[in-house]
Amino acid sequence: MISAMPSAHRACTLLSALLLAFGTSCASDAAAPTSQASSAQPASTVSSPPTTAVPPDLALPAVTPDEISRTVYLPKTQTMSSTARRAATAGRPYTIDAACLSASPRRVIRYEVLSTGQDANVPVASGDLPCDGSVIRNSMPLPATGIQVNLGPDLTDVTAAYAVIAPST
Repeated sequence: MISAMPSAHRACTLLSALLLAFGTSCASDAAAPTSQASSAQPASTVSSPPTTAVPPDLALPAVTPDEISRTVYLPKTQTMSSTARRAATAGRPYTIDAACLSASPRRVIRYEVLSTGQDANVPVASGDLPCDGSVIRNSMPLPATGIQVNLGPDLTDVTAAYAVIAPST
């Protein structure tokens, strides 16, 4: 019956039979106990190291003419760059936009908004910042003073973070 098949079908049938026989042979060899210790492992039992998700890059927002404070953390250069551009105006609402990335899942850091005027380093507002790459936006009133944003204090495993304060639109 095999000789009546076209040659391409015969070759395919023969190859399938050989693969099936080889697979059965390998399965029965793996199940049989051996008395020899071998340092080589079959390729099918070698496990690959777990892959870790590489966080995407964190896109920093462009500087706007009316922002009052910006802080950026870049661990590649091991720097925290903070810029206070101008004082807040009393009675005007402000918004903080902040984002963070971390190699550790569920990592959360703190942001703290501080006065830089006569009452230097007096906390004005604070909050949690999840390091999942999403941007948080919180609105707040600010006193008529210079404003600075701090991130941290512990930035272990943080791959990038920023916080920008500007008038609410």
